[in-house]
Amino acid sequence: MAPFYNFPAGVDGAGQCIGLIEGGGGYYASDLPTAFAAMGLPVPEVVLVPVDNATNNPATSGVSVEIALDMQVAGGLANGAKLVVYLAPDSSSRSLVDAVQDAVNDTTNKPTVLSFSIGNSESAWTGFFAAGMDAALASAMASGISVFAAAGDHFATNGDGSTANVIYPASSPLAIGCGGTSINTSGPLIVSEVVWNTTSFGTGGGISDIYAVPGFQANTVLPPGVTDGGHRRGVPDVAGCADNYQMVLGGNITAVGGTSAVAPLWAALTARLNQLLPPDAAGNPQTLGFFLPRLYQYPSVMRDITSGNNRSPSSGVGYDASPGWDACTGLGAPDGAALAILFTRTAVSQGPIAAAGWTDATQHVRVYCRNIQEEITEYCWDNGRWALGAILPLSAVGKLGAITWSDSNGAHVRLYYQNGLGVISEHCYDSGQWVPGATLTTAATGSNLAVMDWNDGSGTHVRVYYQDAQNVIREYCCDGGQWVPGATLATAAAGSGLAAGLWTDVNGIHVRVYYQDVQTMNREYAFEGSQWQFGQFALPAVQVG
Repeated sequence: MAPFYNFPAGVDGAGQCIGLIEGGGGYYASDLPTAFAAMGLPVPEVVLVPVDNATNNPATSGVSVEIALDMQVAGGLANGAKLVVYLAPDSSSRSLVDAVQDAVNDTTNKPTVLSFSIGNSESAWTGFFAAGMDAALASAMASGISVFAAAGDHFATNGDGSTANVIYPASSPLAIGCGGTSINTSGPLIVSEVVWNTTSFGTGGGISDIYAVPGFQANTVLPPGVTDGGHRRGVPDVAGCADNYQMVLGGNITAVGGTSAVAPLWAALTARLNQLLPPDAAGNPQTLGFFLPRLYQYPSVMRDITSGNNRSPSSGVGYDASPGWDACTGLGAPDGAALAILFTRTAVSQGPIAAAGWTDATQHVRVYCRNIQEEITEYCWDNGRWALGAILPLSAVGKLGAITWSDSNGAHVRLYYQNGLGVISEHCYDSGQWVPGATLTTAATGSNLAVMDWNDGSGTHVRVYYQDAQNVIREYCCDGGQWVPGATLATAAAGSGLAAGLWTDVNGIHVRVYYQDVQTMNREYAFEGSQWQFGQFALPAVQVG
């Protein structure tokens, strides 16, 4: 499932703790070596925490199926995380509230994510226990714990063929509700994804009867409730595959489906994302916590599901998938790498950015920016997907420039930046790794950079343009692997933007550099043949503010 949903590579949830909220039944410890060996993974650390004196009583049916599925999905997708089973004696409202409270107050295991694969219709929760659960969920939010809850497996009616019902606690505005999909795959890719609806089972979802529209859904187009036309909290928030998971139960391999698999899938993904988060200013680990306000603000990082429905086969009551949020799959299925970009690295305000790309058998793009941890973060577009790339701990204080190319030796990237001493420096990506490159020259503080390259058959040539301490635009050249000072161009306004481009033809190379002169004119400097001269382009620039 990890490659299907583009989970961020290089992390496995190490250092995280996933809490599994369970009510009744139990698990066979002997199933774990068999299941994880089949996945080619070690058995993760598992801790059982009894709630209200519950005992581990596994069976090959009932809620024990949910527990086995939770453990094997969460442990398979975040194999480095600790799994803690908070086992209540049954699935009653009181027991589930106690289980969540115990998890939130667990100072020994300190769960960072909770997965909730069981629930009941909102109408089954009395006001007293719903208030208790919401209080427990609020405590989880305050503690930075993400809580995922399954949206149910019995369509929009939750098993009542004529009346729409949503599952609680998935409907709580303090939990992240998880709907279900069915996927078609080819190799590591999903080629199509629709709402999970087998006519025997199908994802829950709809409009709450209890909760008003929460703030994070205020700008979301929500359908009217099919029962009364009401405009309230929409369920679910997110989705994922709920169909045909292979698992081990009582020593036997069986196939299981349900949104009960989606909650631990999202819990595992969040554990991996938590692992990517840098520590706070005091050095303490950070977690995503309740991330729905940010996710609803940037829904394009999700994979929108637009086909299918969760209508009851007996009555037709339910909802259809549609572009944007819908009451079957919420905002859609995860793109783990896009979520990593959204949640784990934040660029500095008005900070530098550089981009470059190349084409071999497909298209590739690299984007670089400085994050608030004073690192250079790389974002990669390959095979139609974005991914979080390298985190480069470079003391870059100025602007950035980047070039890329590919040859028989693979992809090559050159990143240029001004270090803390004001020196333009190079960082190089070759043969799959980043290494420091050349040290060029000192530039004016905050100088912009313009970078370009070309290959004429004799090798790659690079040109870097910058402003010196007197604001004169200068050139630095790399030919045959050797860096040397190049031409002196024109005097520019302090902090002028710089841009450069080139082309080659039978007459040789043609270069254009653009800048703003001291009279606030946008100007062109041109290289033709063997000499530099002012070009024809001159455009008045208006200063704003």
